[in-house]
Amino acid sequence: MKHPFRNLTSFFLFVLLICVFSGAAAADTSRDNCETQRLQSCNILTLKTNQYAGDRPVIIFFPGGNECGNIGDTAKWIRRYELYDHLDTDLVAVSFRRKPLKPSDWKNPCNDLLAFLKEKAADSPFPVIIDAVSLGGYGGCYLAQILNENGIPVKELNMADACLPRYITEEWLTQLASLGTQVNLWGCGGKSNASIETRRLITALEGTENIRGVIVDAGHGAVLHTAIYEHGLHEEFSIQ
Repeated sequence: MKHPFRNLTSFFLFVLLICVFSGAAAADTSRDNCETQRLQSCNILTLKTNQYAGDRPVIIFFPGGNECGNIGDTAKWIRRYELYDHLDTDLVAVSFRRKPLKPSDWKNPCNDLLAFLKEKAADSPFPVIIDAVSLGGYGGCYLAQILNENGIPVKELNMADACLPRYITEEWLTQLASLGTQVNLWGCGGKSNASIETRRLITALEGTENIRGVIVDAGHGAVLHTAIYEHGLHEEFSIQ
């Protein structure tokens, strides 16, 4: 005697398993899924679920001045603003071992990241996106430059109130855009030097190919969060 209900139950279990194992997974930034590594001149935070393969992008995060001297503080900041909780991406965050003296001190950590990413991309290239906030803007630009120069194209560079006077110039951003990187300048109405300079560059570079500027209604520290949750940044990778 045949058992139609048993067959039906087996079918639904099969469908359920397909849904479970083929669905997108959010970037889990909980402590249990994070691990830190010490490179030559910096510390990085990565996710145990990172894949470094295929169409799944790797987001490189550069923190601001209050968090950039400690990878634990960087991780807390990412969790506080829930930046990547709903995205199907890999994540690599970087910090110094101690606070830097000047923005250009990001050069050595960026060279470490270049070596790290070249090794990961050797077998299977993946899209690279860079998110930088405040003091991290120099690191974001410098990494975008050396990755592009070394055959690892940077799809997108997001400067969240991260354009520091004298360090981030019109010429540099235009050069990065000319390499094919989409440069997004996210500013706010703040009074800090970075806020003022970001707004100035948004105006000065309006209409430049591969450069987009948006002023968001947020404080300096919340610019990236607002860009993600209110202006659709990274929405193509959202699992919600």
